[in-house]
Amino acid sequence: MRELILSDAGVTLADIYTAGGDVLMGTLRFEKESAERVANEIAEVAAKLKRVRLDAEEAVLEVRAKSLQTELVAKQAEKTLLTRTTESQTLELSRGRSRMRELRGAIGRLRGASEYSMTRRIVYKFRLYTADDTQNSAQALANITALCRAYLPDRHEIEVVDVFREPQRALADGIRLTPTLVKLSPLPVQTIVGTLSQTQRLLQMLGLDAVSA
Repeated sequence: MRELILSDAGVTLADIYTAGGDVLMGTLRFEKESAERVANEIAEVAAKLKRVRLDAEEAVLEVRAKSLQTELVAKQAEKTLLTRTTESQTLELSRGRSRMRELRGAIGRLRGASEYSMTRRIVYKFRLYTADDTQNSAQALANITALCRAYLPDRHEIEVVDVFREPQRALADGIRLTPTLVKLSPLPVQTIVGTLSQTQRLLQMLGLDAVSA
């Protein structure tokens, strides 16, 4: 069906508009078409708004994803650095301990060498009180002489005091028996009575066992 439409431009012939089985003509048709245009425009605007919202949400998610990725990379780098630092510290600690052991060993060797060197330079001074040429006195002199030659070569002095010839000196030194050996140096002063026949015991009493070792 068609209808005549009267307007400023004149009379035009147009198709009849139907909606829901009803024939709309004139004002009703205009109102219906206007409502449909508004509805379409609203739907289009709503769709555009939804797209904008979705685009915004997508952008936010992309930013979050990039932020998380950056944080992940930073954490991985931090973990790697921590591992390397720990390994480096462990290695340095091990090296430090090894160095300390080496230094302690070196100090011990130097100390031992120094002590040995000092021991090698010490001169042992002895005074042997005898009673003339009695057998015990002769034996004591022979024993201390042999010991010094064996363990203190070129580092000993032996003074022999005959109590028969110097009785006042013997009394002043507190000598009551012969033979009596007095180690004057190095300190401490030590006194040994007898024939000095037990070499190992004599070395220990005189502090010479370390030298003999």
